Amino acid sequence: MNQTEGLYYALGEMLYAIAAADGKIQAAEKEKLKQLIGNEPGNGAGNYTDIIFQVLERDHLSLETAAEWSIRELRLNSQYLTPQMKLAFCKAVEQVAAAFPPVTGKEKKLVDTFCDELASLQGDPVYYESR
Repeated sequence: MNQTEGLYYALGEMLYAIAAADGKIQAAEKEKLKQLIGNEPGNGAGNYTDIIFQVLERDHLSLETAAEWSIRELRLNSQYLTPQMKLAFCKAVEQVAAAFPPVTGKEKKLVDTFCDELASLQGDPVYYESR
């Protein structure tokens, strides 16, 4: 895995937790994930988001565990976060949560937790400005 792929892994974990928060992963949530991955520019790291989502769904991981893993992975790889990634990731979790209305309290809490965590993390400008 390269430097940023761990961040996409974290995104997939949180998207899974949000999609599972209302008790069942809905087709609309999966479709929104596919749209987001399809629109992802760059090196294809977004595929890691889709892969981890599928693995967690297959293994029926609890949403609490997926959310914990996501935050841990974000912190572990935070030096590679760019301001653009922070915005895109927060927007992605908001869009998946809204894909199957209504947004539940659990979904909102997960979105807020993820976006707040992203906001608190500072990437290393030496890394992302050199790219």
